[in-house]
Amino acid sequence: MTFVPFDGYHRRAVPAPDPELTEVGPGTPAGEYLRRFWQPVAFARELTGAPLRVRILGEDLVVFRDRGGRVGVLHLHCAHRGTSLEFGIPVERGIRCCYHGWVYDVDGRCLETPGEPPGSRLHERVCQGAYPMHEFTGLIFAYLVCDFMPPNVHQFTREIEEATEAKPASRPLIIRWAVPNDDALTTNFELAQVDPAWRLTPEQVAQPGFGQSGDRPYAERQRFPADFDAQSSQRTIAVHDLEHLASTDRGVIMLRRILRDGIRAVARGEDPFGATCSGDKAIRTFTQDVVLRVPAAPTPEEDRRLLRATGRRVVA
Repeated sequence: MTFVPFDGYHRRAVPAPDPELTEVGPGTPAGEYLRRFWQPVAFARELTGAPLRVRILGEDLVVFRDRGGRVGVLHLHCAHRGTSLEFGIPVERGIRCCYHGWVYDVDGRCLETPGEPPGSRLHERVCQGAYPMHEFTGLIFAYLVCDFMPPNVHQFTREIEEATEAKPASRPLIIRWAVPNDDALTTNFELAQVDPAWRLTPEQVAQPGFGQSGDRPYAERQRFPADFDAQSSQRTIAVHDLEHLASTDRGVIMLRRILRDGIRAVARGEDPFGATCSGDKAIRTFTQDVVLRVPAAPTPEEDRRLLRATGRRVVA
């Protein structure tokens, strides 16, 4: 591209975002791909009484714990007249709509339809959309199609690795999932190992790390920008056609290729890579501090090929 000074007038057009990677609603390519995996939808600590309204992958849902201790993940709007179940009342078995009192079990079965005449079997013909869930280490997971929990998106160890000697991966200190609410917003769910010696309160533990949210004053964020500011300011939906990817973006390029391969596999009616496992077999994951002693190859090009081959062998 030839440089032209003060060429802003000719560069005003902004292409549409890439729909294959940025649309996550029902029936979209990326949405159907993400529905092949379990997704976290809430923290267990949030289910203290009132139902919780959430938006995951473009779907409005309600998450609640009934008085029997079971968790339900249902479509938000009551199958009767559309009232939001975020105003519902958890009962011993399921949740009762606040409007006409219809009750739905955690599997979507309609249990009661008050106001109907004696002998009515209407409840047998009505059901509320529901998703299976799994409660694990303080997180509520749901799957919107299939029954597989993916490896976490991010794993972080306690310290920066100096790589002075070969060593296996350390146990991660932080595990994080990034779950799209819709095409424009994302929620991060995080598990962290907290040493009691740190004497942190639950409120302190729940606070995001520095620069991981937009809770700082705008002027401070301008003077001391961090991850949230760098990432969220790339337009509401990032436009890849305007990017000029460089060698430092190799990881981004690889990740997008992996996502496209999975999305297109689902479109062909196949399972995406990593979405099937046998029984209770553990899924190997790695943090960033694996250190291997690998002699350098004779030439830079051969060395690059060696590094790629070694990395693939480690994660295979």
